[in-house]
Amino acid sequence: MGLFEGIKVQSPKKFMMKQIWRLRQSQGMYGLISGSLIVSALYSKFIPFLHGGLLGNIEGAIIIFTFFLAFGYAWDRKFQLWADEQEVIQERNPYAREKFTEKELNLHKITLLSMKIGIEMQKNLIELCDKNDINIENREKTLTQYEKAYKDLKEWIDDGRFPAINAEE
Repeated sequence: MGLFEGIKVQSPKKFMMKQIWRLRQSQGMYGLISGSLIVSALYSKFIPFLHGGLLGNIEGAIIIFTFFLAFGYAWDRKFQLWADEQEVIQERNPYAREKFTEKELNLHKITLLSMKIGIEMQKNLIELCDKNDINIENREKTLTQYEKAYKDLKEWIDDGRFPAINAEE
């Protein structure tokens, strides 16, 4: 049995996407822990029940950390103050398809409209060239590419999601 047998090789792009996703998932906890330590170090000498030095900083950080975790739990579970927002905004996760946000959906609809206008202009140009016996190279191929791009974008908008990421990329 070889040393690297059974190890799945993936593209550098996919590997980097996963690493960035992992960093983004952990940055909230890192920010909470480091912020708690910094605030505790700044204010530990003003709080009488904390011990001085490193021990006092760690005690203060634990108190602040616990307070923010309890506040976040109450905000999320008890008050449910952002439950509706979570249906609209999705985290960047390379393992799953994401829904469009409203802003992205509107932007893609505007792009879809401009593509439709471009296709109609291309058809009119082809018709005008045919009437006047003007030969333009690759005009049908260009029209076909426009129509395919329009059809793909329309499917994405109707589905409301980004297309699936190809694992081979």
